Amino acid sequence: MKKFILWGLGASPYQLKMQSLLDFTGHDWERWPQQAGRRAGLSMALRLAVAKHRGKIQRFPAMSAEFDEYPAVPFHTSNGTSFYYDSSSMAYQLELLAPRIFRWLCAIRGGRQNEGCGDLALTPSLEPLLRIIMSTFGVLMQQNEKAYEQAVADGETVFNEAAFDRHRALYDGHLLGYPFRAVAKTFQVRVWRELKESWQAHEAQDRESLEQELLPDAGIAFSRRSEL
Repeated sequence: MKKFILWGLGASPYQLKMQSLLDFTGHDWERWPQQAGRRAGLSMALRLAVAKHRGKIQRFPAMSAEFDEYPAVPFHTSNGTSFYYDSSSMAYQLELLAPRIFRWLCAIRGGRQNEGCGDLALTPSLEPLLRIIMSTFGVLMQQNEKAYEQAVADGETVFNEAAFDRHRALYDGHLLGYPFRAVAKTFQVRVWRELKESWQAHEAQDRESLEQELLPDAGIAFSRRSEL
């Protein structure tokens, strides 16, 4: 089997997700630059920098000119010359190596993972978890999207790490009663808008039922407009 190199911070949740995918499919992997020798690490860093400069790092299924910008971490490669980022890109690569796993991941994304195992049902036991998710992740995503839209309206063109380094596209928010300052992140806007589209795709009756039973105020959070 191929051996993958993951380049980035070990604490990155995106990298941990990729590690889990590789572990599940039985592929070996190393975390660079931590586990690389000095010469190999410098050589890889140079190739990665060249690939970023030339726009050769790939994302599955395609790059978005508006929302995708090469992040600082994490990247992955199986040959040391072709680089990718995002766990979806890794899942696509694993489809060539482990098609059954790829079909399983696609089924989860499409809500078909329980075929042949009865109906999928939400239970009240999920309510505490969903409330925590919406009061943290949901609130943060709403504030980020609103900050992004405001920055774009003001003529801002730089976001993510590049904007943070230049003290641009910064915004002040509140999370669980505590103030914070962050930079507007385009990749978070993409994720949040995909979730809002998924919510809007449900039948009105199903959305109403979910709001009443498990997700109070979800209709406001997932509205097409960014509201707080």
